[in-house]
Amino acid sequence: MRVTNVNLSIDGDNLRVSAVVITPTLGWSNLSLNPVEYVVFPPDGVIDIDVVATPPAGNAATSVMMFPLELVVDNRAAIKGVRLRYQGEALISVLNLLKNAQDIGTDPIFIEAGSFDGDQLFLNVRYAGGCGIHSFQLSWDGQFMKSMPPQISAKLSHAANGDQCKSLQKELLRFDVSPALGEHHSEISYVHVYSGQNQISIPYKKI
Repeated sequence: MRVTNVNLSIDGDNLRVSAVVITPTLGWSNLSLNPVEYVVFPPDGVIDIDVVATPPAGNAATSVMMFPLELVVDNRAAIKGVRLRYQGEALISVLNLLKNAQDIGTDPIFIEAGSFDGDQLFLNVRYAGGCGIHSFQLSWDGQFMKSMPPQISAKLSHAANGDQCKSLQKELLRFDVSPALGEHHSEISYVHVYSGQNQISIPYKKI
């Protein structure tokens, strides 16, 4: 199972979350998005939303099926992003590029690949964990490199939040760069994303 076309929008006092869930076989039913209820709100501001589904009984024919889903939750100012999960495994985290933000942690994280779809930056990452929820942040210092056309560098920081497990975890992160870049969208040619472990350069073209 995977998730695509995740969109966040403000609807009055609510946050509307829409997504398309893709299943690998026929026979899936009762799909929905269910928000996790918190006793203590997540300190990183990223709320978890579970994809709930009834899998097919027995063997099912291979066929890609697409299910558009939507959820409306109270829009708190503290919400910084959403993480969609299935059976506890993160499918995608949707966040914003921040400006001049301090690192949230120094735990190792490797950037395997990156690409843009409009203003949305997708990063495939890997890290050690498996026993808890991890936090991620992408921050730009507001500076442009001395190049024509301009380029920027953004730092990806990672907090394991006390998870001592060492299983290899892979996750897809999506960052909306438009709030931080503002009117400078059309000026950027490359975004260089680095962590404490590696760096990748991603061409950016405003659509």
